[in-house]
Amino acid sequence: MIRQLDNVYRLDHAVTATQKTILKAFGADENYIKAKATNLGVQLKEAAMPERDEDDDTYDEDTID
Repeated sequence: MIRQLDNVYRLDHAVTATQKTILKAFGADENYIKAKATNLGVQLKEAAMPERDEDDDTYDEDTID
């Protein structure tokens, strides 16, 4: 995975034939890997967002880089 210009992580390369064979041994396939990568990208994006202060709808200054 690589972070793209929009700060979202995505798969950088296609799953190779060798990787597909290995994945098949574990009951997984290319679509499974793509879905997991997309989910991980969303989680990383959410983790990078500053936390909001629930009391006054502002950002917590300690979490802003």
